[in-house]
Amino acid sequence: MLMLRSFVILLIAVAFAWSQGSPLNFSGNGARAAAMGNAFTGVADDATAISWNPAGLTQLYSPEASIIGRFNFNSADISGYQDLGIGIESWDIESESNFKINFASIVFPFTVGKFNIVGGVAYRNQYDLASEVTQTISDGFNEYEIYDVVDGGVNAISPSLGIQFNEMFSAGVAVNILTGTEEGEGYDDYFGGEYDYAYDYSGVSFDIGLLFRPSSMIAIGANLNLPHDITEEMDGAKFKLDVPFFYSIGTGIRATDNLLLAFDYQSRAWSNSKIFKDLGVDLDLNSIHFGLEYLIQNGNAIFPIRAGFYTNPLLQMDDNGDQIVTNVITVGTGIVMGTFIVDAAFEIESAEYDYGQGLVYDETNMRLTLGGTIHFGK
Repeated sequence: MLMLRSFVILLIAVAFAWSQGSPLNFSGNGARAAAMGNAFTGVADDATAISWNPAGLTQLYSPEASIIGRFNFNSADISGYQDLGIGIESWDIESESNFKINFASIVFPFTVGKFNIVGGVAYRNQYDLASEVTQTISDGFNEYEIYDVVDGGVNAISPSLGIQFNEMFSAGVAVNILTGTEEGEGYDDYFGGEYDYAYDYSGVSFDIGLLFRPSSMIAIGANLNLPHDITEEMDGAKFKLDVPFFYSIGTGIRATDNLLLAFDYQSRAWSNSKIFKDLGVDLDLNSIHFGLEYLIQNGNAIFPIRAGFYTNPLLQMDDNGDQIVTNVITVGTGIVMGTFIVDAAFEIESAEYDYGQGLVYDETNMRLTLGGTIHFGK
């Protein structure tokens, strides 16, 4: 009985940890991109190109600075344990993370001979591990609480450079100097006990971006994330996570002066990681992304309306042995007033998983992203 109950608790804990935005399935940064379903590799025409496709920086013609923040809030419910005979009547989960800086950058264009060059540097949150999770378990007579709070993640300082070789072709590179900490603590009223820990992260990675514009209406982009290691250190002990080759390809189609359509395919082949192979995990986090942006002009102001959709694969399988893939719907808007831009995006993900033995896991994840940009010129 105790072994079965422990297995159920472990199963739910792992499920909830991976479902909150799938931190290993990272995309780029930015409120505009988030509102467009994170379909931005072929668009990449603002400062967040540093994280999506550094070749897109060549589409910027004046210096600019930007800052973006984000927070998540989630809820979940697990049902079906009544038939397992383990003494649990209800199990509710609530989670949220504090508002934190997701991206900040400054970029500046210049020319060398016939080449248009744009340089920049960004701070970006690459793997967001922050969360505050409260699990409430009832056995019909008493309520027990399992509380976990984690702060931090893996961040990057990313100097970048984009070069436009001609009217159709640009290339770029971003060097990601990885740093960050993860601190966690919690307590468990159900089994009893408390814990706390702290990790430091470090490493270096390189992104190579390509952008091809066969016409003023179409752009095709690719971003190559080269293999690298992330070092995790705690109390002098070091552990390395080998990150395999990732890539994203996408296109942006300017259907009219006011309508932009975008599509991305993002490949995150974690099954090629030695760590995952040793753990017997043979799942990748490959996703598809669609987005659109429509501009409404009113006097001197422009109001963008954005919407999108993307798939969110998890490192889990359901009762049928199929990988769990959830769907995320995105919406957003903003305002452009001269040299000032404000953007907002809202993402919502709702899914139900069947883990067998009568266990059904139902969750809703939401994310809010807010950003501001100022151009130092026309």
